[in-house]
Amino acid sequence: MAGKTQPVLHSIQALRGLAALQVVVLHSELALAVPGLPVFDWVTKHVIQRGTAGVDVFFVISGFIIAWIAVLGRAAPEAPLEFAVRRFFRVAPVYWLLSAVYVYLFNPRGWTEFMTSMSFLPTDPRSAP
Repeated sequence: MAGKTQPVLHSIQALRGLAALQVVVLHSELALAVPGLPVFDWVTKHVIQRGTAGVDVFFVISGFIIAWIAVLGRAAPEAPLEFAVRRFFRVAPVYWLLSAVYVYLFNPRGWTEFMTSMSFLPTDPRSAP
């Protein structure tokens, strides 16, 4: 794939970035309250507190981008196991590193939950299948 250039989907990537930003703002529990300016109250209620929609948008767009790359980014189709292994080694090390730094600095839960999270298992029984 040395001479082949992949098409870049700037508008889709920008929308995915906005969706991720919406989720970050939701999790930061940002609330805009300025006396006398109801527009900030409206933004808090109708934009910030609906950040969960950003999760759906982010994952739909990410799935589209993965499929786009899988179809157009390769000269020949890639085996599913090869794709899964490449994706795992692209995502997991960063996840493990940032999670370890977070736990080292803040240690929000016990080590059992931390190790469960490191193995990509659900820590909340309500989210288990």
